[in-house]
This record gives sequence, C-alpha cells and structure tokens, in this order.
Amino acid sequence: MQCLFRLGDDRPVVTCADGYVRTDGVGRRGLLAGAIALFLAPAARAAVADAATLVKANSLPSAAMAAYLDQFQDFQRESGAPITGDPLFQAEMAAARATGATRLAEGASFLRDDAELSWIARHYAAQLAAGAPFAHEDAGGRHPGDRIALLHRRMVGVNAENLFTNSVFDPDRAEAAGRLAVDNLMQSPGHRANILDPRWTHAGCGAAAGREGFFLVQLFAERAALLMEAMPVRLSPGTPLPAGCQQAAEGTFSGLALVPLDREVAAEDFMRPGSATAPTRRGPHRSFFARTQEMTARTAKFTIHPGPMLLVN
Repeated sequence: MQCLFRLGDDRPVVTCADGYVRTDGVGRRGLLAGAIALFLAPAARAAVADAATLVKANSLPSAAMAAYLDQFQDFQRESGAPITGDPLFQAEMAAARATGATRLAEGASFLRDDAELSWIARHYAAQLAAGAPFAHEDAGGRHPGDRIALLHRRMVGVNAENLFTNSVFDPDRAEAAGRLAVDNLMQSPGHRANILDPRWTHAGCGAAAGREGFFLVQLFAERAALLMEAMPVRLSPGTPLPAGCQQAAEGTFSGLALVPLDREVAAEDFMRPGSATAPTRRGPHRSFFARTQEMTARTAKFTIHPGPMLLVN
C-alpha cells in the first residue's frame, strides 16, 4: 500500500493506493512500501519515499518511458552545468552539507555525490515547482525508483527520496533555505530514517523555485555497482547485451537478469555476466544484478539489486 498522510488546515487527509512493490535487497520482492507527508513548519511540507519503491505493473508503457527519458535529456541540455553563484545551486549545496554533517554527527558514513542523481532530483524539483502534484508518484505513474531506473543508466542499487517545499524562497538567503529544509526533514521520523540510513553510499540533491514555491528533492542510493557503460534504452529481442553493461566500473556482481515489469524476478532469470542477451518477450524490462553474499560447497547466497530499465522491441 502506498499512503500519503498530510496534516494541515486542522484536518488530516489520508489517501492510499494499492498494488506497489519494492525490492528489499536480499532477493525477495513484494514488501509494502510507504510514504508520509507532514506539515513540518508554517508554509512548509515534506514527503518521504521508502527505499526502492518500484513500479506498479503495466503503469509505464514503452512510449511513455522513451518520452520521459527524452524530456530529461532536454532538461539537462537546456539547463547547462550548475553555476556556483546560482541561488538554487547554493541551496542544493547547503542542503548536501547539512545532510553530511547530520549523518556524521549521528555516526553514519559520509555520502559521496552522484552527479546523475542530482540531475534527476533537479528535474523532478523543476516539475514540482511548475505545478506538478507534491507527491512521490508523478503524473506518469512513476515513483522514485522508476525515475532513477529510467534516467540513471549506470546505477545498480536500492534508493529512497525525500521531498520538501516552502511557499517562500529568498535568493539572498539561499543557503539558509537549504539548511532549513534539512532541519525540517530531520523532525519527521520517516525523513530522518532516510537521511541517516547506514546503507546509503551516494546522494543527489536538486532545488527549484516557481509559482508554487521552493522545492528540494533529496535522493539517496546504496550503489551496489556502477556499470562500465550506460545500459541501452532499447534492445532487439535476443540481442546480446553490450559488454560494458555486464561489467562493473565500481562494485561487483555475479549475475544479471532482465525481467518484464509485470512479474517478479526469479532465480532462473539470471545469466552469467558476459553471456546476457535481451529476452524474446517485447516491452519494458527491469534489470537486476546478483552479488554473492556467501558461498559454501553446497549452497550460495546472493543479494539482489535493481538496475536500469530498458525496452525490448
């Protein structure tokens, strides 16, 4: 069940939608994922997505997936590289520093910046600032894990998202806005858990401002592996997967699978790195990567990590 709980105007509103699943990182799927949104301060709101929320079956048709990726790439080109003096970039950096300091103070590890995660966060923040609903599910039915799987073509690992908004943004106090966002997020148990989760190795942060106010998006990831090269967006049925997509530039894995979005990953789906080919079934697929956890003479245990989506057509 996906739940959104909002407090405001003296009356709580609860909305729920069934049918969402996630990966728990140890080879099973089907756990229920939750989301919470709270009024944390006057004119400020925040929302949290549980780790590795995946896709509702059949909610991402092939054409919509390709169009969304094109939209993201256009956004990157039009935005250009972040500029140090840009108030929104200053807010992002202040939020990242505050997050890092908070984690270190609580005994959690330092998070490395992932530039592509920051672009994904920035892109979603811009959509929220332009009037998109303040929620983890966007108008196309994509959840945080879907957006990362579509847009980060090399990332392997579970992830989570925090959202924050404030009706006021003063460009002259941009760094204060970034720190305020993290301070408010830390007041909510769900957001705090995301910020301090010891699994995370990398993070990205994006900010935007518009007629709907100021928005900050935090993305966290346990980067189990970084593919040697970007996963192709499309492959023909039976086509060998490019060699660089079967090798890790960072991290390790011992098997990979390409699974249709409407079913669970199974042991028989996995192929040895170096011999993987696209399935014969057409449509959107999600990649999964297996890492050896324990090996004995008779048994082997693996952890399973989600990777990029691709279209088989």
